Amino acid sequence: MLIIISPAKTIKFDKYSTSLPTTIPEFSKQTDFLVHHLKKMKVEEIQNLMGISRSLAELNYERFQVYSSEHSSNNAQPALLTFMGDVYAGMEAWSFSEKELKEAQKRLRILSGFYGILRPLDLMQPHRLEMGTRWNVSKYKDLYEFWKEDVTQNLKDVLNELKTDVVLNLASNEYSKVVDFKALGVKVVSPAFKHLKQNQYKIVSFWAKRARGLMTSFVIKNNITNENDLLGFDSESYFYLKEISEKNKPTFSQVF
Repeated sequence: MLIIISPAKTIKFDKYSTSLPTTIPEFSKQTDFLVHHLKKMKVEEIQNLMGISRSLAELNYERFQVYSSEHSSNNAQPALLTFMGDVYAGMEAWSFSEKELKEAQKRLRILSGFYGILRPLDLMQPHRLEMGTRWNVSKYKDLYEFWKEDVTQNLKDVLNELKTDVVLNLASNEYSKVVDFKALGVKVVSPAFKHLKQNQYKIVSFWAKRARGLMTSFVIKNNITNENDLLGFDSESYFYLKEISEKNKPTFSQVF
């Protein structure tokens, strides 16, 4: 079972580390191409492109200016230990053993608007570039078109290496749209996490994001390889809701 997740806007450097060997992002040349164009932009252009505040635009302008094509421990950190959003707070990868980090390195991939795709131990530099950014870069109408072929082929290669025909899609819609799932030709399991509100089960963004991280950790720590075993997901009192689940879309809720 191959797991895919989204990155996070919140990142934190110099907080967690590992003694395991790190790796270099597989599409560094493509990232260099994007940075080549980003470095030419003024602060105002970055602000308009990303729809962010002036201060965030200034921060990312500086990030792009100092970005280096050479990744090392001096300017980068393992991706899985750098993202700090809700998904990653639920996952708590900083608590993974070396064995679990190695397992994650094999089976977990982080989709990225900046790097295309990241392995957990890939060194990443500070950046912000969401996949859904409406950016006509060079001949590409947007980042989906820029990354789709490379990302899909990469996932196909990993599936072959793992000898599995199941993708556990825990990425958001914004990021999972970059994958051509039909081209993968495998089963895609996309869990939903809902909470009962006013007699209806609804998705609550914060809890759904956290649950994606919880399930990622559940799969890695318990070495889950069969999609049927996902139904036993019970982290933080979650349980399987058979009555509202659909084929390849199991739904889970939580007891507070």
